[in-house]
Amino acid sequence: MQDMRMASVKIAGVKMADVAAAAGVSPATVSKVLNHRDGVSVDTRSRVLAAVNKLGYEHKGRILSKEYSVQKTIGIIFARIIGDLAADHFYGAVISGLEEGLSGCKHNVIFRSVSGDAAENRQIIQELLRAKLDGMVFVGYTADDVELARTVKEAGVPLVMIDNDMLDREIDCVVNNNLTGARAMVREMIRLGHRRIHCLNGPMSHGSLRERFEGYRQALEEAGIRFTGNMLTVCEPRYSFAEGYEATKRILANADPRPTAIFAPTDALAIGSVRALSELKIAIPDEISVAGFDDIETAAHITPALTTVRVFRREMGTMAGLRLLQLMDGVATRPAKTVMSVEIIMRQSLGPVPHPK
Repeated sequence: MQDMRMASVKIAGVKMADVAAAAGVSPATVSKVLNHRDGVSVDTRSRVLAAVNKLGYEHKGRILSKEYSVQKTIGIIFARIIGDLAADHFYGAVISGLEEGLSGCKHNVIFRSVSGDAAENRQIIQELLRAKLDGMVFVGYTADDVELARTVKEAGVPLVMIDNDMLDREIDCVVNNNLTGARAMVREMIRLGHRRIHCLNGPMSHGSLRERFEGYRQALEEAGIRFTGNMLTVCEPRYSFAEGYEATKRILANADPRPTAIFAPTDALAIGSVRALSELKIAIPDEISVAGFDDIETAAHITPALTTVRVFRREMGTMAGLRLLQLMDGVATRPAKTVMSVEIIMRQSLGPVPHPK
């Protein structure tokens, strides 16, 4: 990322100290934000940008609020193939954070969803491009993303992908450390004595879920546990509570011996699995342990509470919004990938491997 240097700052009426006072931070923090340096939280960065916009602080020979006072038109594309946004436990929080990240400029949002229909998706993108967008954000993942992103890039519209790594296509993206998080969770299962760990996954066409499966597989390999095809169940085309419930029932009906633990790279699948096990009167974690990934709100409120990998969803959206502002402003000239950290959250659904009776 190319920095803006403070040596060329000009102050016209409003001083950096005024911005700092309005945002409740120090002038040094304002300097960091305007130079796009590390060490500033998402919330603080948003407050500073809002203060800059409100006060009309002049930076690098131009008044930032004049540029941002012109309303930007931003397209947000949501992958309908993964479900309804209003009910989506993951991407709903991402969208909320995205709106926060974009609060540094006045903006109008055109919200469209895309499906698995390639022709329909191309038409939607072309309609958005005719609307003369100032920027675009893709939220989620579809099989057509590479083609759609290339179309937007060739049109010269600033673009950020959320939860889809496209840095190899020279497109900005915000992603989670999926592989590391999944590997850490499965290592914990192995540490507790589990060796028959079944992976209950969503569509492998989804880049994040593919990375999480790879983390699972790597943890098994490190422990000398041979992965076989009957240790994996893939739910297509979605990964909902219902799919996790039905898949778990199939796993238990066909597995001999049955697994001592189930790792689901989404909480929705894991919660469906917990429901199926409970209905079958299989004690969790005394007979079978379950772990998920995402830490959606429901995860802490089921019985037993779900052990999972926490993903900072709102922060993902906020970082994507801030990055899009940099691209639209011309501050960022080279594509970058922002990798968000994850965190293991231990709850009651994961325990030691059951002792043979």
